[in-house]
Amino acid sequence: MSFDQYMMMHAVTAIEKKGDKPNVAPLVEWLRKGRSLDPSVRRWLIALLTTGWHGTQLVLRWKKGGRGVPWSTLKKHIEAHEHYEALCARRVDQNFASRIAIELGGRTRIERRGTSITHVIEIARRHKPLRLTLGKLPKKADALTITSKKFSVPEPTLLKAFYRIDEARRIS
Repeated sequence: MSFDQYMMMHAVTAIEKKGDKPNVAPLVEWLRKGRSLDPSVRRWLIALLTTGWHGTQLVLRWKKGGRGVPWSTLKKHIEAHEHYEALCARRVDQNFASRIAIELGGRTRIERRGTSITHVIEIARRHKPLRLTLGKLPKKADALTITSKKFSVPEPTLLKAFYRIDEARRIS
């Protein structure tokens, strides 16, 4: 057994004061660095999980963190995320602005300022209209609003779902 293994094992089972619980963070960090579970560390971990080691037993419990998301909802959020990313990557043209106005059921008007042409789409029950400028990418907030209306999901719910999807993609 190497000194690093011994220090990791000691850090997991070290109890500073009465009532403290074992800390698995050193073991997780050990594995995250790509270090192997050689036979001595494997035996120690099995003993720690089953019978205890030096008066310390590691007990794993399932932590319930609220309701899970149904598969149909998760699938809908993934589709919404793909739609959102496609909107953010697409430059606005005449057909795109017209299609968005029809999809959202809003009234559209055209504003000309200098050389830029902006389609302003007013949607019912929204205090601020969408402004899509021809030749430019839509703003992320506008793309989120469009996605929210299309999939009938509130914007804050979509933001949380997009964050979870991005985290999952970053990990894998």
